[in-house]
Amino acid sequence: MENLLVIIGSNWFVIVAVLWGATALANKGKRSDLKDQLSDIITKPAILRQSEGEEQPIYSTERLEQIAKDVADRLITPVASLSQKISNWINSKHQTITSDDKPWKDFGYFIFLIMLVLFFIADAIAIANTLEAIDLLEVVPKGLARYELAVAIGSFFTVIAGGLVARDMFGKSEFSDWDEQHGLWKITAGFIALFLIVSGLLVVIALGLARYRLVVTLPASTDSQLEQIVIIVIFVLVPVNAVLATILIHSEGIKGSQIVFLFGAGILAAAINFWLYIVNIIGAMGVIGLDFIFRALIAMLFIVAFFFFTPLDAVSDVLSSRFSRKKDD
Repeated sequence: MENLLVIIGSNWFVIVAVLWGATALANKGKRSDLKDQLSDIITKPAILRQSEGEEQPIYSTERLEQIAKDVADRLITPVASLSQKISNWINSKHQTITSDDKPWKDFGYFIFLIMLVLFFIADAIAIANTLEAIDLLEVVPKGLARYELAVAIGSFFTVIAGGLVARDMFGKSEFSDWDEQHGLWKITAGFIALFLIVSGLLVVIALGLARYRLVVTLPASTDSQLEQIVIIVIFVLVPVNAVLATILIHSEGIKGSQIVFLFGAGILAAAINFWLYIVNIIGAMGVIGLDFIFRALIAMLFIVAFFFFTPLDAVSDVLSSRFSRKKDD
């Protein structure tokens, strides 16, 4: 290897190589043939196919296309089928939950789901604090120790929940199917909704009275009565409101969870479709890239063959002509 590198790096090798290349380029006919060959490689369409009456081309990207198709059949087609099944399932399930005449139902169910989660939290806080108060629980878990959170949910959000249900039940229903309910449950739910509105407002008023006691000096008897009212309202109505609100909106909240699940499934289907799009692009670019690489290799092969064999052909022609002359003499 070292001897070969020494030979290649010598001045004589450079001189011989230059003379060899010049001899090849001096052959006008061979040079014209090389030009035509390179022109065919460059100007041929990207997809070389054999037409009727034509010879089989040296190279055909039909093979690459078939390989890409086989890969697509094995990788892309099953995934695309899965994405289509997910989309069809989402559409069928979504039609059972929503309707075209109520475009805001999805949003309404989502709002009911958020409130249902909040009421679950308020229920857990109220139960934990009640168990501690009656000595059935030694220590309230840290996450359930904030009774003020239950008070906020059992007042403000119960008014909102009762108002939404009452509006959809007795007015124009846009966020749920309360206008389609019938029978005893609708009557009961109507009373619960009205009770939540009134009870939630009572809790807010009680909180206002508690604040009033702190800034105004009241007679001892009045102050004691207000304190008793505030305690009863906060520690009785708040858990009652949370439980009744949970019962009232649990059906809509469950539908909201279904909407969230369908939304997640839609994101999954979109991600699969995006992946398929990228794979299709990569497959198409792969065929084009391999086609370009093959053309470049063929062009290099023609160029190397031209510079290597053309001088040999010239030497062979010279020797043949001399031998033919001697034979004639």
